[in-house]
Amino acid sequence: MATKGNALLDTSTGLVLAAQLPTSLPADLYILSTTTGIDLTSVATTSLFTPSGHSAVVTGIIVRITAVNTFVTAGSISIGQNGSVNDIIPITALTGLNTTALFFPLTPAVVAALTISGNTISLKVTTGATATTLTGAVDLLGYLI
Repeated sequence: MATKGNALLDTSTGLVLAAQLPTSLPADLYILSTTTGIDLTSVATTSLFTPSGHSAVVTGIIVRITAVNTFVTAGSISIGQNGSVNDIIPITALTGLNTTALFFPLTPAVVAALTISGNTISLKVTTGATATTLTGAVDLLGYLI
């Protein structure tokens, strides 16, 4: 065993010991919610997360495909808490997201809304994809303050 900075190293391999790994993730990697079963072919709004007792800062969104059949064209989505559901992520085409082997990362606008306790963050399919089946899941990343 040896130390380098605050890390405890295994001298035979030079690797940091698992006991020395961080106990928490960086703020942008906290998963606030995961929502599955979103029909990306139909124009509709789906609730993603409602903070309780704290405000939420959304730092990222991951859109994934969980089921696809006969994909033709991508649709568009927006994410937000306002009436237009677009104050976190404006309308964005999911171009290229056509298989379960891919994901679509989204980053909030330069100035995005802070979601206060009790407000609901939602995803809106603004233009449905053309496919027999296109079902998605959304991982909402961020932290509570």
